[in-house]
Amino acid sequence: LLIFPFAHLAEGGEDIQITRVADADFEDAPATPVFIAVVGTDERPGVSGARADALHVVGINPAERRGAILNIPRDTWVNIPGVGASKINGANTFGGAQLVADTLLGLVGVQVQFVVTTNFAGFTNLVDAVHGLEVDLPFPIFDSSSGANFNAGPVRLSGPQALAMAR
Repeated sequence: LLIFPFAHLAEGGEDIQITRVADADFEDAPATPVFIAVVGTDERPGVSGARADALHVVGINPAERRGAILNIPRDTWVNIPGVGASKINGANTFGGAQLVADTLLGLVGVQVQFVVTTNFAGFTNLVDAVHGLEVDLPFPIFDSSSGANFNAGPVRLSGPQALAMAR
């Protein structure tokens, strides 16, 4: 899949799923903008529901060689088609990738062609697949709830460490 270079991580796994939810017929690079919803769920052992706690709309305009990302706060109240007014993070729980795409169409007015969904395990695997994330922390972080324990300064985060920081 040309627009998602880590698609191989989704093959045969349940931690990262790529779902085509709208027409997106192209052989090589598309000529028109493509919109992708990237959803990070809270799904993990002991937690059911898979709420979309991290939700981003990625727009790629290949003709202009530009892109943009719109973050949607998980507690944004929206109309979820067939459900009614609710927090946007529930759209994934109520109807999966297609309902996420339909809800985003009503909220931001763009047709999402693909939804990339991952859970905690998929997030850590993705970070580890790119050999970690380099961050420069302006202050120390010590959070016993998430397990994030980092001194100030540059640090390369492994997948589990990045998840602790994200939480």
